Amino acid sequence: MGKTLRFNNMKKIKASGKPMKAEESLHFCMELINLSNDTIFVIDPETSQFLYVNDKACDDLGYTRDELLSMHVTDIEAILPDQFSWKNHVEEVKRTGSMILEGEHKRKDKTTFPVEVSIRYITNTDTDYMVVLVRNITDRRNAQIALKNERDRFVNILESLEDGIYIVNQQHDIEYLNPVIKQTFGNDYKKKCYEYFHNRNEACPWCRNEEVFAGKTVKWEFSIEDKHKTYELFDMPIRNADGTISKFEIFHDISETKRAEESLKQSEKRFRTLVETIPYGIQENDTAGIITFSNDSHCKILGYTRDEMHGKPIWDFLCTDEERENLRQFLKHLIKEQPVPSPFIAKNITKDRRIIDVKVDWNYKRNSEGEVTGFIAIITDITEQRKAEESRQRLQSQLLHSQKMEAIGRLAGGIAHDFGNILTAIKNFSSLGIKGTRESDPYACNIFDHINTASFRAINLTRQLLTFSRKDFTRIVKIDLNKIINNLFVMLQHIIGEDITIVTEYSPCLWAILGDSGKLEQIITNLVVNARDAMPLPGGGTITIRTENIFIDDDSSREIPYSRPGQFVRLTVEDTGAGISKQNLQYIFDPFFTTKRNGSSSGLGLSVVYAIINDQKGWINVASEEGVKTTFEVYLPALITHSEPGAEKKSTLKDRTNRGERILLVEDDGIVRISTRMALAKEGYEVFEAENADVALRIFQEENGKFHLVISDLVLPGQNGLQLIKELLILNPRLKAILNSGYVDKNINRSEIENSGILFLSKPYDIEDVLMVIRELMNQY
Repeated sequence: MGKTLRFNNMKKIKASGKPMKAEESLHFCMELINLSNDTIFVIDPETSQFLYVNDKACDDLGYTRDELLSMHVTDIEAILPDQFSWKNHVEEVKRTGSMILEGEHKRKDKTTFPVEVSIRYITNTDTDYMVVLVRNITDRRNAQIALKNERDRFVNILESLEDGIYIVNQQHDIEYLNPVIKQTFGNDYKKKCYEYFHNRNEACPWCRNEEVFAGKTVKWEFSIEDKHKTYELFDMPIRNADGTISKFEIFHDISETKRAEESLKQSEKRFRTLVETIPYGIQENDTAGIITFSNDSHCKILGYTRDEMHGKPIWDFLCTDEERENLRQFLKHLIKEQPVPSPFIAKNITKDRRIIDVKVDWNYKRNSEGEVTGFIAIITDITEQRKAEESRQRLQSQLLHSQKMEAIGRLAGGIAHDFGNILTAIKNFSSLGIKGTRESDPYACNIFDHINTASFRAINLTRQLLTFSRKDFTRIVKIDLNKIINNLFVMLQHIIGEDITIVTEYSPCLWAILGDSGKLEQIITNLVVNARDAMPLPGGGTITIRTENIFIDDDSSREIPYSRPGQFVRLTVEDTGAGISKQNLQYIFDPFFTTKRNGSSSGLGLSVVYAIINDQKGWINVASEEGVKTTFEVYLPALITHSEPGAEKKSTLKDRTNRGERILLVEDDGIVRISTRMALAKEGYEVFEAENADVALRIFQEENGKFHLVISDLVLPGQNGLQLIKELLILNPRLKAILNSGYVDKNINRSEIENSGILFLSKPYDIEDVLMVIRELMNQY
């Protein structure tokens, strides 16, 4: 165990009046140590083992003396958790000879308590010891915490006051400022009070500090001219812990009060209380209806100054001649009959020509004899109140309308869905009829063609119903951009007006693209409207719409911003308008950005164009010369790819050879399923039918997943089409898929469809579009 100091129980030493022997002295000293209120340790510096502990150590730590003498300092000391830390500590104490520090000691029950540790390093008979005096400072810590909490509470109170607070000592040193003072006079307060508040080099001659330091509480006022402030000051002495006295001062800002008092002195007595306390318009007029007084609130309501109001007849602020004449007659009636005053509502016209609603509460002005000499009125602007009431009624009406339209929308959506399935079947059968009779029976073929045309018109009506019911979906079909522009041409001419000329330059063999025709129409319309708005009026200019096929190779992709190699259809819209500044050019596609100052634009047109093009996997570039022209170039991926640029061959189904690919057709509507199967089979595809997801999955498994394509309705009994396709793709990752529907049910997440990467076709669909898309997918194998 090493060296250990042990002291047995000592007998009580009797005072005999004689000097104690050495042994008696030692015992007496040990008895005194055990009576100490502080813990005392003697420690071996090398091992950190306890060599001696007094009774207080055992009491504080909860160990017996024998237990402690078998322990080391690191067993109880929280800040010296290991022997390495102890060695460094010993070296520091040995170097300095003594040390006082604070720490944490651990009791036997694992609880801790704060301590103050006083250490001395001593050598006795060539042996080194560390003598440690430990004082439990729990009470001191608690007192410090309580003192800090009380001080924080006091400071929080001072910090939250609306009045300024500051404390200064007898040497004019600022000891404390609350935020109100800092906000008014600044944060640089480490200086004398006369420097901080008054920018002086010596104490202020008006200072009341001496009175306060003499024990008086002083209340006085002080004005700071450059800040136009007047303060009521409450100065009182506070005694510090060291016996010195500081001044505690409250700054109460009475600037507004002083100004109000000055204004009251200059006002007539009869208006003093009324004008300064009531937040409504106050007007006086004589019996002739001429205004003799208007307060500030009344002037503010109508937008005039007092001078402009004074001398005007009260009917000048009414809106119509009839109202003015009625008021003149009403005034005569009041003077003659003197009925009991009752409030009324009127419409006033303001200086800036706004019409407002006002409530007028009025009464008579009488002289000492009781004769009517005029009228006094309190006028309240109730325009916003009336608007709020009208808004409430309008919102209630809109709610009823919304509920009605929602019901109609649900009905329209349901009708459109069912009608769409019927139209799909009609369209499919008429297409089959056309193909079956084109050579053999031209008359029947013509009938089928008329049926096809009529069904196409019905399809457009169905799509409008779906749009109305908000159950439509992006319709991705093969599109001829030239045809889209040509169909829009008349409408665009109406939009831009007669001063502007539209020139179209079509590529005669323009490649097809995949997209939604409605959204492409929106792109073209927005760009043309934007070009129109750039034209000076009168005078106009020219808008050119151009289409062309573009083949981008690796080299040219580096020259065209945002481009990538491939084949694209480029749509160009160019105007001879004012152009766009370089500063604005970088923001034109930002939502809500607009250069129109009259509120005629929402700033969404070009951002919508950008979003649609981005969804189409394309991009848009813009170039502009101020005062000359602006050119927008839209690049959209071409549907038909070629090995060489310029090979502009028109694509038809006859150019595509079907190889008997296997298609799984999943459709719950029987007539749609039959007509689609017949159309696909007519083109040489091997078609398997399923009326729901369970049957489709069973067929897929029976055929060992040997399908090239699955075409599924989105809305199916039980599992929906999207879930089915995802399950089939797990079984056959190479499987191609087309999802279709007349509408998107509210229980289906649209974004999930968009993010799935699965091609979506809207019902009613044209079987020719379906066949074209199928062939494109099959060519990907």
